[in-house]
Amino acid sequence: MYRASIGGIIAFSVIAVTVPRTAFAQCAEGRTHRPVEDLFASDVVYLQERGEVQLEVKPARTRERGVRTTTLEADIEYGPRDWWQIETEWGVREWTHSADGTSTGEVGDIAVGTRFGWRCLRGSPYHLSIGIDVSMPAGMLQDIHEATRHVGLAPSVIVAREVARTAHVFSAFEVDTRLNHREADIGDWTYTSDTGMFVRIVRGFRLTAELSVEGGPGQERDVHFLPGLLWHRGDLIEIGVGMLTPVSHDASRGVLAHVVCELGGSHEVK
Repeated sequence: MYRASIGGIIAFSVIAVTVPRTAFAQCAEGRTHRPVEDLFASDVVYLQERGEVQLEVKPARTRERGVRTTTLEADIEYGPRDWWQIETEWGVREWTHSADGTSTGEVGDIAVGTRFGWRCLRGSPYHLSIGIDVSMPAGMLQDIHEATRHVGLAPSVIVAREVARTAHVFSAFEVDTRLNHREADIGDWTYTSDTGMFVRIVRGFRLTAELSVEGGPGQERDVHFLPGLLWHRGDLIEIGVGMLTPVSHDASRGVLAHVVCELGGSHEVK
């Protein structure tokens, strides 16, 4: 875990420090808005505005060692305050097609959480957010004794910096701690580290690049590179497509996407 987290922090620090200060835009809280709505391997540092609701659908298709997996996730975020957000995620469905031709389908996990954010820290171009989620198998809502997947507690932190009004670099880190179904041969926690950036290319379009690392005790470390493209219309709608590209041996590959719609709040043109 420490190697992955240190690597992400070092990469973020190098990008942030080596760019001349004159290249960074002034960060005025009164006119700062969300340049993007979501990324592919982590959340964005920006929270929902007060009274704003975000609805998101996230389909994905991945392949690992001959096994093809299709997932559909739905997320809802709401901002009671500009600095406070509550959220819920639901793995609507997961379909798995094995190499031998067998297929299975099941409902995914449900997660609820909250996130706090601070933008333009002390007038600087830095942003910070911290959050925590609790996840549980959907089957627990029907029969707590039939749940076969773990209940998890996942704290996370995201640090980001604006670069010259057109780019944004960030580093995110999350630990998912298992609270039940602990077994001797399975680690009690896993981690995810995601470091990357996005750049505005033309009005309404941004290119993204992320390096994601996942692992934990007794597990192989999976490393992915995720290039992506985002298109949005103001703060009202965003569509994104990204490629899951393996870097480590036997890591999965595939296509990720999301469609975001926002309601309420004060929307600005990006």
